[in-house]
Amino acid sequence: MTVDTCDLHTEPWVPLAALDIARHDEEELIIRCPESLFCLRGAQVIGGRIAPHFRNVAGLCPWIEVGVRDTAPPCGCEPFITTRQLRVVIHHGGRPWVPIASIVCPGGCPEFAPVRAGRIGPAR
Repeated sequence: MTVDTCDLHTEPWVPLAALDIARHDEEELIIRCPESLFCLRGAQVIGGRIAPHFRNVAGLCPWIEVGVRDTAPPCGCEPFITTRQLRVVIHHGGRPWVPIASIVCPGGCPEFAPVRAGRIGPAR
């Protein structure tokens, strides 16, 4: 069965390089969930997606089912996530229908990261 890699345009996904790896061998990949304040025991990646995992607060982690790719696909699809995966999103002028100005970095950075042209900019 072949998979149309350009289907990645329709579902949130991240590159493996953007995730902290707790353990990676031939049989199992365990990452530190980007929701690091609430998901404390790591998460398996099963079938190329972040699997359900322990969370120390009520509710499902918003990163469950997000795709994980080892490398960029040949079709040129670029990684993307939605605001559902982000803890704090600040819009220009405080209006939700205008472009995003900055976010709290999902990688555990204590600072806000700017968003420029739909991409997360450098954070401290």
